[in-house]
Amino acid sequence: MEKLTCYVIYASEKIEGLSHFLQCASDSHVVPIPAVTKEQVSLLGNSSALFNLKKAEELLDRTPNNKEIAHTLSHIQCWKAIAENELLQNNDFVLIAESEIQPVENFIQHAINYANKYSSYGIIKLQRDGKTPACERLYQASDEPDALIYGDTNQYNYGCSLYLIRKDVAKKLTALLSETKPYWLAEQFTAFHESQNIAQARYLLGKNPNKKQQDKIENPLFSIIVPIYNVERYLEQCIESVLAQDYQNYELILVDDGSPDNSIDICVKYAKQYPNIILIHKVNGGLSDARNAGIKLARGEYLMFLDSDDYWNGTSILSDLQKIIIENNPDVIFNYMSSVYPDKIINHYMNREKLVGSFREDFKGLYQEGIYLGFTWTKIVKREVILKNQLFFIKERYFEDIPWSFSLTKYIGTYAIYQNCFYMYRRERKGAISSAVTKKNQISLFKNLSEIFQQISEIQKKNLLQGLESYVNDIYQYSIKCYDLLSDDDKKAFYEEKNEITKKWLEIKTAYF
Repeated sequence: MEKLTCYVIYASEKIEGLSHFLQCASDSHVVPIPAVTKEQVSLLGNSSALFNLKKAEELLDRTPNNKEIAHTLSHIQCWKAIAENELLQNNDFVLIAESEIQPVENFIQHAINYANKYSSYGIIKLQRDGKTPACERLYQASDEPDALIYGDTNQYNYGCSLYLIRKDVAKKLTALLSETKPYWLAEQFTAFHESQNIAQARYLLGKNPNKKQQDKIENPLFSIIVPIYNVERYLEQCIESVLAQDYQNYELILVDDGSPDNSIDICVKYAKQYPNIILIHKVNGGLSDARNAGIKLARGEYLMFLDSDDYWNGTSILSDLQKIIIENNPDVIFNYMSSVYPDKIINHYMNREKLVGSFREDFKGLYQEGIYLGFTWTKIVKREVILKNQLFFIKERYFEDIPWSFSLTKYIGTYAIYQNCFYMYRRERKGAISSAVTKKNQISLFKNLSEIFQQISEIQKKNLLQGLESYVNDIYQYSIKCYDLLSDDDKKAFYEEKNEITKKWLEIKTAYF
């Protein structure tokens, strides 16, 4: 892509913003689009003629105001204009901008670089997020963009001041919006990224994915999420183990969690060399926060988690998983792991005959046989299962895998098992149970248990509950074991909480098991 067409939304009372943008984009074809105003929406008397207020209220827990509705319609107006532009090819990217932004020098070339580098995307968000002043530059100005987003990644799905959209996506959106009125706000448009994932925008479009399309995935895209912090010693082996795969339809999402060592240099090196590696820079927020940022950016049908000090063993992992998905289309695929010690490797292989089935019916056996573990990286999960049920990791919490894995049990319908100990889990950095015995960790353990206890009352499936008894009991026993290893002073601090946890667990066992 060498040339770029820009659609610029401007307000008549802020014409100077449009003039400034025209000067900055003098080497591009610029199409001014007058903004829809809140006054125009007010004149309708009933804005529900253009906007589904009822669904918007359900989604937002409030009523959108006329200014927000007008903002939304302004962007939809751009989509329609792009869809009708016969000079554009279906795979052409177009820049949509609000005239008030302050673009950096050579921003058109930066945008073209993005479009070329991420051509598989349908919508590419370009502006920063978070609490940045309106006057701050909204565009990344480095020689080559290394990531799609900057700033507060927790809010990355919000904002529409500056983004690229491919014509075929604009056409699909326009067609669907002619049948169903919008009820997302403009700030939420960039929550989906590519044409094949238009289903991700079902809340915007009022449409659910076609069931027939979901039944069979021939060429699944895998999103492999790697949180990174202080792992320069291990990181290259981790990345290379993914790059070695014989199946290439994957994206490797490297989440730099403000790492203070040289990990970021390693990430930048690989991101510049490989187009399917996406690098996110964020302020340090912990493992959960990093994984959540990766989930929000992921485009794949299936999500995989890989800790940056671990690695994969083998070159056919993704192609093997592809075959399982084509044949079974499971919600979750469970995989085995190997424990890597300084002097030995132990493969945790489970010789199980039944490799597919109903999760609720089989859960008890899956747990007792050591297949359903509390680790994130022993599960390859459909992205829609995670997003639909908002299965994000709890921030600033140790042992975050425990409540996440428990919550996941409620939403798995079908499963498959990949009998390969490909995941190499480095035990040398994790330590024994004694490493978990700290005051901070004990707080997390008891909080996790309290939240799990609350969730049990929501579970209605009797066969699932039967399997959960031993699962939750093991979590409880581990928490108490850690408590017993605390110092006497720390034991005193947790004494009442420990007794309350024990009392609650006995009550739950009596009531539900």
